[in-house]
Amino acid sequence: FGVEASRDPEAGRWSFSKGARRLVIDADTAAGERRVELDYPGKAGHARAKLLVEDDGSQTFGFLGQPAPDRFNLTHKTAGLVASGELSVGDQVWTFDRATTRAHVDWTWGCPPRATSWNWAACSGVLPDGRSVGWNFGSGLNEGPFYQNIVWLDGQPEAVGRVSFDYDPSDVQKPWRLRSDEGHVD
Repeated sequence: FGVEASRDPEAGRWSFSKGARRLVIDADTAAGERRVELDYPGKAGHARAKLLVEDDGSQTFGFLGQPAPDRFNLTHKTAGLVASGELSVGDQVWTFDRATTRAHVDWTWGCPPRATSWNWAACSGVLPDGRSVGWNFGSGLNEGPFYQNIVWLDGQPEAVGRVSFDYDPSDVQKPWRLRSDEGHVD
């Protein structure tokens, strides 16, 4: 089992490997990009990916939370980043075009409580008018007075305050509803 992790969210290498399985993320601030490579032989087929995430000038959101009196959680996030590449599993291949594909970067470093549970939702995409959009919502770990609940529109982050996750924990396949206290998210 091998792990390499940069302590800089903007530059360096993060890699995870076990036997023939590996995931490598290289961030190069000078080139303005992150490269992601995956090689994972599995039961559903051999998964391989080569992806490029571009630094398009989107603003990053940083947050330092204290989930318990003797604990901390530092997070660094960006959503709606231009991305491209290819993913294959067995004979199935998906190609991601930079005009229609967006990515989410979530770098977190911390020491949460031993027993921790929270809800998290993140997404990135392209609106019909061509603008990039992304969001990051969480509940149960980094709670007030500041939250890590952000919507990015064309690279500009906007805080949305507390977001609640309404769902049936006995059947998580049923529809979920996410709502912010201010009503911006529903």
